[in-house]
Amino acid sequence: MQKTHLLIKALFIQFFCLLSLSASTQNLEFTFHTPKGGGDDPMIVVWLERTDDEGSRQFIKTLALFSHDHKYYKELKLWRSRNTKIEKKADVDAIVGPTIQWSKKRTLILPINMDNRNLLDGSYMIRIESGKDKGKHYKTFKFELDKEFKGGSFKHSGYVNKVDIKIIEIK
Repeated sequence: MQKTHLLIKALFIQFFCLLSLSASTQNLEFTFHTPKGGGDDPMIVVWLERTDDEGSRQFIKTLALFSHDHKYYKELKLWRSRNTKIEKKADVDAIVGPTIQWSKKRTLILPINMDNRNLLDGSYMIRIESGKDKGKHYKTFKFELDKEFKGGSFKHSGYVNKVDIKIIEIK
C-alpha cells in the first residue's frame, strides 16, 4: 500500500513538473530607447513583415504604436501605406500605448510563436517608423529575425535610437 502511495505521489510530482515546463514560453523582449530631445514627443510604430517565397515583403501586423493622438497616425506614412489594407482601426487601437518621452525607454514582450507563426523561422523582419510634428521622419530602422537570432542591441539615428532585444522564458 505504501509503495503504491509513493508511486502515485512520484507520478503526480512528475506530471506537475512536466506541466510547468510545457507552460513556459519563449518570448522576445524589446526595449525601445529614445534619445535626448525637445519639443513634441516622437510617434513610434513597430510592425512585423514577412518575406514570401518570391522575396517580396508582406505586412503582417502592427505590434506597437506609441502615440497619444489618432490625428497624427497619418504622419507615419510607410506604416499607414501598408497597414490600412489589412488592419481595422479597432485592431490598431487595441495595441496603442503612451508616447515614449525623450531619454526614456519602453518594453514590449512578444511570444516567439505568435498567431501560429514562428517569428524566428528566418522569414520575419521587425520595422520601426518614427516621426514628430514639425520634425524629422525615420522609416529605415529594421532588423531581420533569422533562424540563428540570439538577441542584441540595434542602433539607429532616429527617434528610436536603440532597441535591445532578449530572448526570455516566461512561465
